[in-house]
Amino acid sequence: MEKCDLLYRENSRLKDIASVKLEQLAIKDAYERQLSEKDAIIAKKDARIGNLEKQVYELQRQLYEKIRTIY
Repeated sequence: MEKCDLLYRENSRLKDIASVKLEQLAIKDAYERQLSEKDAIIAKKDARIGNLEKQVYELQRQLYEKIRTIY
């Protein structure tokens, strides 16, 4: 009987550990998903910034050409 109690307690303890591990994995997965989403947002913004910088450069070049033709 004592052996059954020990096995029952050990089984309960292991179930608790497994439950905690599953919760930790779920939290980790959610965190990694959030990081991936943020990385995607950052990549989009970086691309947008690159496009805007290109536009600024092109407008500066056009302005310089116009100023050069005036003088």
